[in-house]
Amino acid sequence: MTPERAARLRSLAKQLDKGHEGSEFLEIRIAFYRELYDHENNPQLVKMIEELRSAVGRYLLGWRVAVGAGRNHSDLAETVLAGDVKGASTLVRQHLDQVRDGLEEIMAKDVVTQEA
Repeated sequence: MTPERAARLRSLAKQLDKGHEGSEFLEIRIAFYRELYDHENNPQLVKMIEELRSAVGRYLLGWRVAVGAGRNHSDLAETVLAGDVKGASTLVRQHLDQVRDGLEEIMAKDVVTQEA
């Protein structure tokens, strides 16, 4: 992790944690995870992750799902930059669980609205 990558990761994390939505949020999110996974040196890993995201529907990823206290990406970035693999793994799992729960809530509301 170079100092330049660390600074970019922190900057992108702060932008994500501010609460953008829609296409701007999606572009920042993509850049954050590409930086986190070191797309320059791990292009195959990034390709596989992006293909998985596409499989679940990219339009869902543009929604801002309220999770935690609003510092999820910054906390993850700092944990990764500290070299805490176990902590980073825990944060990612917690984050994904919260996003899943948030998406389920959004989709449940959409189904109720469509049925009404």
